[in-house]
Amino acid sequence: MVDGIFYDWASTRIGQHLKWTAPGAMIDVDADGVVDDAATIDELWGDGFLRMATATRELSGATGLVMGNAGWNTGTKFKQALNGVMFECFGESDEVDDWGGNSWVARIYTYRQYMQTLPEPRLTFLQGCSTQADFQEMRYGLCSALMFDGYFAFTDKDEYASYHSTLWYDEYAVDITTGQATTNLDHKGYLGRPLGAAYNVLDPSETLLSILAPVTAPDEAVAQTKVWRRDFEHGIVLINPTTANMDLDLGGSFRAIAGIDHALGVDPANDGRTGITTVTLDQRGGIILLRP
Repeated sequence: MVDGIFYDWASTRIGQHLKWTAPGAMIDVDADGVVDDAATIDELWGDGFLRMATATRELSGATGLVMGNAGWNTGTKFKQALNGVMFECFGESDEVDDWGGNSWVARIYTYRQYMQTLPEPRLTFLQGCSTQADFQEMRYGLCSALMFDGYFAFTDKDEYASYHSTLWYDEYAVDITTGQATTNLDHKGYLGRPLGAAYNVLDPSETLLSILAPVTAPDEAVAQTKVWRRDFEHGIVLINPTTANMDLDLGGSFRAIAGIDHALGVDPANDGRTGITTVTLDQRGGIILLRP
């Protein structure tokens, strides 16, 4: 008996990757004697994976978990067959103009779709990857994940450390009374419940949910030109997926997490300051601030 299964390469756009990893290869996916182009490979692969995932769902029953590594160039074709997807290396190689695949808005759209439509329990998570001390990249993924209700993980991208190390960051657990980061698991969930949907910092009436639903044309990538905020019981989360640093008025007073002095040193963003009313958020940056 197993509790579930995780499939790698749950992607609907694998053709170009195959051409890239095996340049010049004569790929005949359906074995009909004719070399297939990327679009044909994508279609055949996607249809085949969907059949496999659907069959796995039927075999696993209501309690079995079926997941896939599906965040890159995927869309939502498999949403009825999977309980969740992993967005591997979520923030890597953001391509603002590639709405169909690698941009932040394309992936956040797929994330939102899966979080709203997958069978319960929904276990979609964003996974960041970079060097261990790349605090900005870690927060970029974590704060993106907190725009909706998925999970987050981070791995060192070093070829020998990836998926072999358990990394811990200040934002994972905080004593909400003192604002001090901690490794005590009792202090996970310190932000409390979300108070509503993520919204445009400059226009709170515009939610990230509404601007992404439904997405019918590439111009919806306008979501990547704005800074998004989500309020929680004990703090706020900001994400700036744009290509410019942003000066933001927070409309209130907040405090920074007081970071842990560990092997990597103290994360400069988590200096424990109080009375924060404005913040400059770097491009591709995110931050978690606490309510006083």
